Amino acid sequence: MVFKDWQGFYILAGLSAATLVGLMFLATSVGSRMIRPPLKGRASPTVAPLLYVIATSAVALFPTLPQTVLGFIVMIAGIGSCMPVIIKLSVMRRLHLDIHDRAWHLLVPSVAYLLFVAAGIGLLLRVDQAASGLAVATILLLLAGTRNAWDLVSLPELPRDVEFRRETLEKSPGPGADITTSAPTTTPRRQADPVPQLPKSPAVDTMPPQSLALSSSQQSDVAQIIEEAGLKPDDFTWALQPSRYAMIGPPVSALVHPRTGCFFRFEFSKDAQGANRVSVFVRSKGARDMTKPAASWADQLEQVRDWLTYLGP
Repeated sequence: MVFKDWQGFYILAGLSAATLVGLMFLATSVGSRMIRPPLKGRASPTVAPLLYVIATSAVALFPTLPQTVLGFIVMIAGIGSCMPVIIKLSVMRRLHLDIHDRAWHLLVPSVAYLLFVAAGIGLLLRVDQAASGLAVATILLLLAGTRNAWDLVSLPELPRDVEFRRETLEKSPGPGADITTSAPTTTPRRQADPVPQLPKSPAVDTMPPQSLALSSSQQSDVAQIIEEAGLKPDDFTWALQPSRYAMIGPPVSALVHPRTGCFFRFEFSKDAQGANRVSVFVRSKGARDMTKPAASWADQLEQVRDWLTYLGP
């Protein structure tokens, strides 16, 4: 066995990576109704390093694998990882991640993959330090996977049953536009003969609405405030989320800032009937959500304006 003196190290590394991958699958299955934005761009950089550690441990502990074959496998694995890194780079640019995320998602795994190539060449040339280089690469990948997994599970939650869609916020309406409701448009119809009406059930009259989402004019008001704050409306996303006051009631609108993971949710606290406005928001990445009552729509807009100051330009 080539790595006879490294058995304990690779057993520990492989078990640690396998445990983390298993816990991530468990968390995903338990919270299958919730997703975290932007999950697709972050899941791969989280799982891939851990899978590399598991595969490296399995290959290193293979009892009958010749050193030449082992070196060739390690070298090809490192070279083959260059293209995924380039693809991840384009994804990271669209996600507008900060420097810490870029370092742990791209820089650290890239250094580890280069060490894979160097270690593979060293094994082919029978260099003594090749085993140490592969061990360092394994530790870097294990650290990157652990950090990215924690960062993934610590993001604010968004509902899966409502599609997380990115919309372009509409421009502000002209002066005098209604900022609270949108007037429904109706098509005139021929008057029909009167039909006897059955008495309505009291339960029908008190049934909550299907959605408490903001109207297009209200979304335009928010877009105007975003522009006044010196930010770009395209950097934000509208989403529908369940209300914390009526989890099985109609969803409410939430304004999400994907780059930081912060959100501002437009809640209603009185029996999910659209009364008593409440603002629920997160001001910074990893912070706890805050709650403030709003006396009116104008008052809630001022709270949005204050929330935007914490996001920065």
